[in-house]
Order: sequence, then C-alpha cells, then structure tokens
Amino acid sequence: MTLVVCANCGSEQKKGTGFCRQCGGRTLVSIGEGNRLRQDNRDDQLKHLSARARRNRAIARIRQVSNFAYCNRCDISFEDATQFCTKCGENVSALRMPSDGVFQIVSGEYTDIIRTKEDFETLCSEEPESGVVRQSVKLGLTQFADRLSNPPKRSLKYNLIVWGTVLAVIVVAAIIMVHLLGLTLHDGDSGQ
Repeated sequence: MTLVVCANCGSEQKKGTGFCRQCGGRTLVSIGEGNRLRQDNRDDQLKHLSARARRNRAIARIRQVSNFAYCNRCDISFEDATQFCTKCGENVSALRMPSDGVFQIVSGEYTDIIRTKEDFETLCSEEPESGVVRQSVKLGLTQFADRLSNPPKRSLKYNLIVWGTVLAVIVVAAIIMVHLLGLTLHDGDSGQ
C-alpha cells in the first residue's frame, strides 16, 4: 500500500484519499515532499521566533540603558553602580540616562528593529514576550530529531566524511578524558 502525507499536519494517508483524516486538509503529497514542507515550515517558524527573541533583547536593553547613572554636567553615562561622576565629581546616584541618550545607544545596536523614534517609544511601552526561547528550543529539538529520522539523501563520500569526523571527535574527547582522569588519579596518589 502506497502512502501519502498531509502537507498540513504530516499524518499518513492511503494514496487516493481526497482529504486528511486528521485535520481535513486537502493537500496530500509524497512522504519526501511532506518532510520537505514540514522542514520549510519549521525553518520559517524558527526565523519568526528568532525575530521575536531579538525584539525581547531590544526591550531588555532599553530597560538596562535607561537605568545607567548619568551626569548632566559632563554628558557621561555610567553602566555600573557609579555614585559620582568620574570627570567632575557630581553625585549621579539618583540621575538616569535621558530618553534621547537611550534611543541613540539602543537604536545603534538594534538597527533592524529601531528605525525611528516611534519604534523606540513602542518598545519602551511593551513587555517582553514570555516563552519565546522555550518555543525556539522545543522547535529546534523537534526539527533536529526530524532531520535525524529523515536525513536528506547524501552521497556515500559525504556520509563517510561526516561519520569519520564524528568518530574522530569522539576519539579525541575520549583521549582527553582519559588524560584528565589520569592526571586526577596521579594527583590523588601524590597527596598521600
């Protein structure tokens, strides 16, 4: 019996089926094409999650820079817990970086996210989105497991190179561990 898969959910179907029995999807494709479509979909999801995680980092950076101590007199900011300006001696413990200074620093670091002052102000009012890293890791692990179980067709030469490299890394790691273990045992013996 020849099988096809649903392009939407990936469940296997009998060839000749009109609709997916799991999700009702109409697009049924070969197993190989279904794997490729799922990989492409996951790649797109990972790119989207990566962009959301970068936005979270920009929000966190705005908050961090906003808390920098700042000397109005010298126009200097201090990232650490500075109490006094190192140039003029002014007490800066209660002064914080002005919004324009924060904008200049963070917009230079996140040019892809903060193009205008309005972009910056929007980020200032947003809360970081929770669970983005967890979703990225989960999706990445799922994608990795899927690629292991459905590897792309590679030449014998390519497979030999990859597995030879993996084996070499394992052997080198084992040699290093044996050497380190020997040093530890030797150090333990010399202390007695």
